[in-house]
Amino acid sequence: MDKNIDIQKLAKLAKLKLRKEDEAYVTSKIENLCSYFEILEEVSTIPTTYKKDESLQENYREDIAKRTTFELDSFSPYTENNFFKVSSVIDSE
Repeated sequence: MDKNIDIQKLAKLAKLKLRKEDEAYVTSKIENLCSYFEILEEVSTIPTTYKKDESLQENYREDIAKRTTFELDSFSPYTENNFFKVSSVIDSE
């Protein structure tokens, strides 16, 4: 895992205003977090065997699509024309 972290770029992407005096502290915290991911990379997360258990299927109901009167725009102030409005997170560099 690359430990060379551009903390100012990361802060910009996260839309944070990071002071110069806080850079070393935040960098150490990010590096500490990355070390946990290095530990997780060592763990095998892919099952080697898979046995389908039919008894688990008994608890599920049939999936049936139904019409609803629910309007997404009335659900949240962050929707517009049935889409969620979010701020841009794409780096333009």
